[in-house]
Amino acid sequence: MANPLVLLNRFTPKVGQGGPMLDALRFQNNVWNEQGLPGFELWKPYDGPHNSVVTVQRWASFADWEAMRETLPTISQCRDAVFERLYPTTESPFYTTYYEVLH
Repeated sequence: MANPLVLLNRFTPKVGQGGPMLDALRFQNNVWNEQGLPGFELWKPYDGPHNSVVTVQRWASFADWEAMRETLPTISQCRDAVFERLYPTTESPFYTTYYEVLH
């Protein structure tokens, strides 16, 4: 059986956009949950750029993530949450780190 996968995405807001970026991430989380996708936790890092946010999302396996990754751009609500709400508030594209959970 495959090990679970944890995705960490780090978002850095444009100056003055910390609150709107956090609202956009909360909105995105709701959209993902409504689509039956794994939601994510919001973490506040104490290092790095001011008002950055890290999302932590858990998948059953890397294969499950890979299978859905191709589908995500075809779900208009998910695409709009990112491109219409989130990206206008961020300084740059987000950075993803993948972690396999070891048992």
